[in-house]
Amino acid sequence: KQYRELKAGSTAGEYDFGEMELNRLGYRLLQTKKVAEAIEIFKLNVEVYPQSSNVYDSLGEGYKVHGDKELAIANYKTSLELNPKNTNAIAKLAALTGSEPKEIKIDSKIYESYAGDYELAPGFIITITSEDGKLMAQATGQPKFELFPTSETEFFFKVVEAQVSFVKDEAGKVTQLILNQNGRKMPAKKIR
Repeated sequence: KQYRELKAGSTAGEYDFGEMELNRLGYRLLQTKKVAEAIEIFKLNVEVYPQSSNVYDSLGEGYKVHGDKELAIANYKTSLELNPKNTNAIAKLAALTGSEPKEIKIDSKIYESYAGDYELAPGFIITITSEDGKLMAQATGQPKFELFPTSETEFFFKVVEAQVSFVKDEAGKVTQLILNQNGRKMPAKKIR
């Protein structure tokens, strides 16, 4: 209500009613546990910017925090329809619908065969290590993250929407990994 009054009033030029500003306000409200107010701001942003994928993503987040799974899913789906590359919406939908990859238990001794450096691009290396029964991946200039198995050769991250597959030659030696992220399959040759 106050938004509409300010926007229509003579002082409207003094306020920023942009999509990003409304979004920031909504997230500030979420951070201070004012979930109902945050949802109202996100709904207003959807009303004013209905062609923006991001506003539906944020409204989905508000509903998720509020515990309204159906409305969260509906808004993440709308966000994804407007921007099929929205990895946040993909990950949130997977979590909400239970379609996240299922981690399985495998013999961690196999991890040693995957250890090494894989060149994704010149100067951009993904280092795979086996540490205390866990398989870890670290890309150049990034933190180290654990990989979780879905099979003996396929793994996924829990911190980012990405999967890694290891490729072996006829002798069973690992020759490369394939990083599957944002709909792209990127091979990385094992160089060490």
